[in-house]
Amino acid sequence: MGKYALCSKDIELRLGLAFGALWQYLRLLLLPYPLSYYYGFNQIPLVSFWSPMPILSALVYIGIGIFALLQLPRRSCLGFIAAYYCLAILPFSNLLKPGPGIIAERWIYACSLSMALLTAYCLLYYAQYLRIDNTANPTPTRRTKIALIAALFLLTTYSGIIIKRNADWRDLETLVFNDLEHLPQSVKAKAFAAELLMPKYLKDKRDTRLSERIALLLQETIRLDSTYAEPHNNLGLIYENRQDTAAAIRYYQKAIALRQNRYPTATTNLANIYFKQGRYSDIINIYRANLLADSTQLEPHINLARILSLVDRNDEVFGTQPNCFAAFSAETSLYLRQYSPILLRKRRQINRFAAMGKRLPH
Repeated sequence: MGKYALCSKDIELRLGLAFGALWQYLRLLLLPYPLSYYYGFNQIPLVSFWSPMPILSALVYIGIGIFALLQLPRRSCLGFIAAYYCLAILPFSNLLKPGPGIIAERWIYACSLSMALLTAYCLLYYAQYLRIDNTANPTPTRRTKIALIAALFLLTTYSGIIIKRNADWRDLETLVFNDLEHLPQSVKAKAFAAELLMPKYLKDKRDTRLSERIALLLQETIRLDSTYAEPHNNLGLIYENRQDTAAAIRYYQKAIALRQNRYPTATTNLANIYFKQGRYSDIINIYRANLLADSTQLEPHINLARILSLVDRNDEVFGTQPNCFAAFSAETSLYLRQYSPILLRKRRQINRFAAMGKRLPH
């Protein structure tokens, strides 16, 4: 939604979100806590430019820009740092072009050089106050004490942040669930966490604790965004395994409706339940609705032909063949367009290594 707001014609919303993102970038560079693997939908308030935070952000950045323009003619080190930061952040500011995901830590990697230069400048400036005379009874000045305390505070604080974050990156599951604590309103984060656990659940469907955990995440996702189709389909799988067929059907139907009958996975899941109940006409209806919305997918054609054959409606089976062949041709054509260059390069590598008397490395 945030990205769509950037692309919308509402210039006030676009500027509000852009300067909100710029404020987050500055905050991450100055105090990188809490860090997150996701900063997208619902993580930056979608407000007008005339709200307090975007205005404050705009004033700060305008101040940095004016300072850079005034100091650069004097060949000031601080002026260069400010100018470099402005130029490095500009492509990712969402002002020129919307960025996917709104903001990302990797985009401010170049900007971090300006913070490193600023830190080095401050350390060199205050290094004079860290010197203590080599006398029998050295007496540090007040500035020396302040500079030393500030340096130790920064060192311990940022070291602690780095050590904690390294532990979060032990594996993908650890990272995702640690970051969920500060992503309470994130639809994508909760949905991704549930999808991450689904393969484990499908391997061992008797794990009731895991089932409850996934269901809670999916229900939270739907509460935050009821138009998100995937959580409905996954909740259908959970309820189907619990033998709650009515709830499973309801969630599968909702997932299909949200995708406007363009959701083959949910369609197949719903068809499997109907098949167990002997509701063959309902299976035919949902597959035909799927193909009416999108006739280029091969799987619905095949499944429709199978169920028509099962109920002895063979004349209709033959009627589906041209469409099935057309879908197969389209799918094959797409596969060849995507993978032919890769296969061709692989064949050339094999021939080159064969000519050299070597085996192609795996």
